[in-house]
Amino acid sequence: MTYSEIEEKIRKVPEEYLAIIDAFIDGLMIQHQMKKKPSDELTAAIKESEAMLNDPNAKKFDSVEALFADLDAKE
Repeated sequence: MTYSEIEEKIRKVPEEYLAIIDAFIDGLMIQHQMKKKPSDELTAAIKESEAMLNDPNAKKFDSVEALFADLDAKE
């Protein structure tokens, strides 16, 4: 999947999916920051992101491709 294809799909993402994507990206960014400089603030942010991702009311996806496949199925 190319960058432009991903960008196009993201523009069509319903609001409910944006929180999932945002939490996932936040988690990746925080993990990257933790490797550089661990801190209590980053640990708290990781726990918050994990809580959002572990929310039983949120849809779960194994990959970005699975998320986009679900979005495509709704179109």
